Order: sequence, then C-alpha cells, then structure tokens
Amino acid sequence: MISVKHFAALSSLLLASMPLLASNALAAVSVSPAANLDGRLVVIAAQEGPTGTVRNPWGSVAEGPAGTVCNPWGSIAEGPAGTVRNPWGSVAEGPAGTVRNPWGSIAEGPAGTVRNPWGSVAEGPAGTVRNPWGSVAEGPAGTVRNPWGSVAEGPAGTVRNPWGSVAEGPAGTVRNPWGSVAEGPAGTVRNPWGSVAEGPAGTVRNPWGSVAEGPAGTVRNPWGSIAEGPAGTVRNPWGSVAEGPAGTVRNPWGSVAEGPAGTVRNPWGSVAEGPAGTVRNPWGSIAEGPAGTVRNPWGSVAEGPAGTVRNPWGSIAEGPAGTVRNPWGSVAEGPAGTVRNPWGSVAEGPAGTVRNPWGSVAEGPAGTVRNPWGSVAEGPAGTVRNPWGSVTEGPAGTVRNPWGSMNA
Repeated sequence: MISVKHFAALSSLLLASMPLLASNALAAVSVSPAANLDGRLVVIAAQEGPTGTVRNPWGSVAEGPAGTVCNPWGSIAEGPAGTVRNPWGSVAEGPAGTVRNPWGSIAEGPAGTVRNPWGSVAEGPAGTVRNPWGSVAEGPAGTVRNPWGSVAEGPAGTVRNPWGSVAEGPAGTVRNPWGSVAEGPAGTVRNPWGSVAEGPAGTVRNPWGSVAEGPAGTVRNPWGSIAEGPAGTVRNPWGSVAEGPAGTVRNPWGSVAEGPAGTVRNPWGSVAEGPAGTVRNPWGSIAEGPAGTVRNPWGSVAEGPAGTVRNPWGSIAEGPAGTVRNPWGSVAEGPAGTVRNPWGSVAEGPAGTVRNPWGSVAEGPAGTVRNPWGSVAEGPAGTVRNPWGSVTEGPAGTVRNPWGSMNA
C-alpha cells in the first residue's frame, strides 16, 4: 500500500514531467508544507494559489487569475491582461501589456505589449516593445524594436534593435549596431560601425565612426577624434582630449588635466587626488577621499562612510547600511538593503537586503532577495528566492527560484 507521503512525491514527479497537465492535476494533489521542510521531496507541485503568484522554472503553478506567472516548461491559466507565461508555454490572448514567454503566443493587443522571442505582437502604438526576431507596429517616438527586426521611422528618441534601422529623426534618436541614423542635432547617438551627424554639443558617436568637433560635453567614439573642448568633454579610446577643467573625462590610454573634485581619469592614466566622489581609472590611483568616492580596479580608496563604492580587488570601510563592496572584498554587516560583492558576506539584516552570489543573507521578512546558491527566509508574500534555493509557501506574488520547490 502506498503511503500519503509516497503518493505526494510520485504525484509531484509526475506533474514535473507533465507540466501541461499540471493544471488538471493540481486540484486533486497537494503537498503539505512539512514535506518541503524535511527535505525529502525535490519536486513539489504548487498550490492553486491567488493572483500574481510566480512559479520557479521546471515547476508548476495553479491556473490562477490575471498576472499569475508560470515557470518554464509549465502551464498557466488563460487569464486576463498582463498575465505572464513561462517559456515554451501558453497564455491567454489578453489585452494590452500582457507579456508572453519565449516561443509562445500572445494577443495582438494595444501599445506597450511585450512579446516573447520568436513570437508576435500586435502592431500597436508608440512605445510597444517587440521580442527578438519578431515585429512591431511602425508606431511613434520611443518605440523599441527587437534585434534583427524593424521599427517605424518615428520621431526623436526612438530606439532601434541591432542590425535594424530607425527613422532619420531629430535629436537623441538612438541607432542599433551596424545600422544608420539621421544626421540630427545634439545628443544623437550612433550605433557601432555607423555614422552620425556632426551635430552640436553632447552628440555621441559610435565606435570607429566620427563626430563633430563640437562644444563641451561632446562624446567621441573609440578610435575617432573630438574637439579639444571645455570641461566635461569625453574622449574616445586611443584618442585625445583637451586638458579642460573639473569633471572632464579622458579616454583610455590618453591623458586629462589634474582638475578638481569629481574629475574622471581614463585607464592607465592619472587624475588629481581631488575631494570626495572623484573617480579613478583602472590601474591608477586616487586620493583617500570621503564617502561615496569610487576607486578604479586594483587601486585603493579611503575607508569612508556609508554608500562608498570600492573597485574590484580593493577594500572599503565597514560602513553602514547600503554600502556596496567590490568583488572578492568585504563589507560591514550593516542593516537592511546592504549589498554584498560576489564571494563575500553581508550582515543578516532585515527585509529587502540583497546578497551576493555564493553568499548568505538573513532570514528576513517579505520581499528579501537571495543570491544564487544561497538561502532566504521562509517569509511572506513577494519574497524572491535565488536559483537552486527554496522559498516559503507564502501568499500571492511570491516568486520561486529555478530548480527549486514551492509548497502547496
């Protein structure tokens, strides 16, 4: 005779291997929270919970109402607008803004609807986003196109996907790599290997291109050239820029004036030992200034107060909450929200604290985020779990990590 425990385990394994049938079997089979706590079950079917509940990949989730998200290779009810589907799944052809998983399908709704890769989405109005290899309506300004796709020749600020094309619109329009963009006014950005108008100040040039020798703040693409303008002008790599005033940025292998606070130096260069917030280029040096000063890789920075950022392989003071640490470093065991660098450690603080990969974080309340291969408290709704981890069987909106498990 099969025990309830064995029956639950077999049912869970069956549901994992037959995700498309999970919606029919979940109502009949559930697993107690205790089964997950003793660690004997690897695959656990999710309960038919409330709206917005998220399921981890390779798992299953109830066919709930609108906005519920299903894990990859799973299944989810054909609910209303905004419902998200896991990859290789399916979701109802709902209204605007609904998101579709890769290789799936979604209704041809209105503006802003997002499509999964290799899918399709309605030719809606401005700002609608298209998945890669798909298509999107030739709408107005700011519409974004997926790679290898196409987008309407709209007005300023429209963004184009790589290898695509975008209208020759006004200032600020962005071009995808290997494409082309109108020779518009100031601030227009060019994709790599392309070309951009020799416009006014602040115009940005793509790599291997050219840009006008405009006024202050103009940015030059790599291997190009830029006018020796005033303060804040940025130089492309292997180029040159005027020894301007404070805040001027230098391209790699170049040189920049030893200006005042906040001046940024290009790699392998040098920058003045200015006050707080000054940034140093890699392999350089920077003054041991106050809080918030940023250090270049392999350098050093003062053991300042909270929020100071440290460059990789460096060191930073064990400051208060929210201080960020560089990789392979260390950071104080501060309060909630403190971020830890990879392979480091962070205090077991309260809710919302973020942990670096391979680290650990306190078993705090709802919404706490866990780093990969770590662990997170079995908190309330909305708590997020890192991959290969586990999360409590909380209420609606709780997110499950990939290859994990969720109680019924």
